[in-house]
Amino acid sequence: MGPESPVPMIEFSGVTKRYANGAPVLEAVDFTVAKGEFVSFIGPSGCGKSTVLKLISGLTPPSAGTISVDAMTPKDARETISYIFQDATLLPWRTVRQNVGFGLELEGLVPKDRRQKKTAALLQLVGLENV
Repeated sequence: MGPESPVPMIEFSGVTKRYANGAPVLEAVDFTVAKGEFVSFIGPSGCGKSTVLKLISGLTPPSAGTISVDAMTPKDARETISYIFQDATLLPWRTVRQNVGFGLELEGLVPKDRRQKKTAALLQLVGLENV
């Protein structure tokens, strides 16, 4: 990368994902997303859009290849990225604030005060700080 090249935020190198013994959902995929770049994945149901997001977020590991998110593994980058499912996955017995912080709570690695600050910042970012 030259000095004018954008800094990669997400990098896939030779990524293949296969569930169980089935055919690969993704095969030898290479792509880079720069910081600040807006990217959309468009395609029919079953083409691998959600799989790409699950790989980026570290919810599922690649079968082959490497993934880098902000120069970290997807699992290590969980505090720097967010993932929103296409299907409603909110927990109706929790408040909005509790739902937003739920991912960090599940990790069990983020202290409560830090989790509350991160949740408040995310809600403020989207104009929902008063919920």
